[in-house]
Amino acid sequence: SGTRIAFGGVVNGVRDIYTVATGGGAAVALSHDVASDISPSWSPDGTFLFFASDRGGSMGVWRIAVDEASGTPKGSAESIVTGTDVSMDLPHLAADGRTVIFRSTMQSVNPAALPFDPATRRVGTPTLLQHRTGLLTPTGVSPDGQWLLLVNAPDRHQDVFLMRSNGRDLSRLT
Repeated sequence: SGTRIAFGGVVNGVRDIYTVATGGGAAVALSHDVASDISPSWSPDGTFLFFASDRGGSMGVWRIAVDEASGTPKGSAESIVTGTDVSMDLPHLAADGRTVIFRSTMQSVNPAALPFDPATRRVGTPTLLQHRTGLLTPTGVSPDGQWLLLVNAPDRHQDVFLMRSNGRDLSRLT
């Protein structure tokens, strides 16, 4: 209806969703938790606010019912799409409300091995040790060269992994 504006804001390092009347006034928080909530977009009928959030573990599309007159939430956020191999944000509904479009981001950081001959100082052809979507960065190697320590930083839920240096037996330690 054009009576409220939805926006994302950052308070004390936390990203939440707010609304404010188009004529000004106090902002009303629709989310206030540790999840990173961004990119709000009104449904065509003004009853829901769609947004991107990592509250499901990876960035997905969520919605929350909103009283458009006051801007206050009418219930809790509910998942629309989460848990895919892609990060989703900037959700928008088509005018008929039957299609959600969003930006999809896939990122891969995988460990690789590069043969090196210290006598000739020549390197061979690199080999990818993993072929997966997401971040998996090697941070250390065992003294015998048989094991790699890896992290998935800077993912929101960071973990430590262990893997053989040939790319086999990947396991999550945390």
